[in-house]
Amino acid sequence: MIKNNVKSYLSIDLNNKWSLIDFEKLIHSLNNIYFIFYICNELIESINSNNGKIYILHRKIKFNRINFLTYIKKRKNTCIKTESLIIKRIHMESPGDIVLEGGSFLKEVREFIKDMLFRNKQEKEIGELNILEKKLQILTEYGFPNKEVEEVKLYTYKNRRNINSFINKGLLGEIIDVLI
Repeated sequence: MIKNNVKSYLSIDLNNKWSLIDFEKLIHSLNNIYFIFYICNELIESINSNNGKIYILHRKIKFNRINFLTYIKKRKNTCIKTESLIIKRIHMESPGDIVLEGGSFLKEVREFIKDMLFRNKQEKEIGELNILEKKLQILTEYGFPNKEVEEVKLYTYKNRRNINSFINKGLLGEIIDVLI
């Protein structure tokens, strides 16, 4: 478990009209990406502090017995509230905004999303991969099967594609790191 006393905030400008289905898809995709970063950081922290072994909630995790993506989904559902992504504010008039609160690694998620907004296609692909790719590479070096790491990348891509669709429709505006 990440000792996460530091809270970060992320503000996303919302443009035009949003359907409830689109808004739910945005929140769902942001939450999935947030937990991928959270779990990767949690596992890397455990590896660094336990001589290459992975302990979560004082239990040794053996990833040859559980699929990595299945673990991420289960861990997301058992996460305590202080580790969760929290909606601090929603302003839905056009233009509107949403402010999210999370752990210190929410800054990495912000950069991940900003990369989608501001880089050209080639730089975008490189930028998005670099942020998460480094974390997944560390986990691969500690015995996570390549096939399972590829499943996590595909899961991330599907969620990133949802967010990209809102960018392409002009529904997402500026991404801001805010202090509250």
